[in-house]
Amino acid sequence: MIFNISNVNFNFITERKLDLHAKNSSGSTIKEITNYIRQGIPVIIWVTLDLSPPKVKGGWIMEETGEYHQMYQNLHTMVLLSVGNTTVEVMDPLKGLITLDKGAFFNSYEALGEQAVVVY
Repeated sequence: MIFNISNVNFNFITERKLDLHAKNSSGSTIKEITNYIRQGIPVIIWVTLDLSPPKVKGGWIMEETGEYHQMYQNLHTMVLLSVGNTTVEVMDPLKGLITLDKGAFFNSYEALGEQAVVVY
């Protein structure tokens, strides 16, 4: 079966005239991320599957900068919804709403270069 994405609507926010903005928040500290959560702003965060150590499988060189970019075999994205003293609550696209260990979650976030996006 071939899936054609040419008909997929990539202008969801614009067409509905929603007052939402995406912001690259990569490099944010745990404190900065926690501040977004306290404001009611969920944070999309790149971690690894099951918060396991990153598994590098090749990569590529960025033509513009000559910088090498690693390719991770176990890259995963979750939406962070709440931050507690020892746990975080996330929406995991594979498992649904789950609670994870805060330290393990943020260790994985940091191991992948602190990649995050907020939509507000």
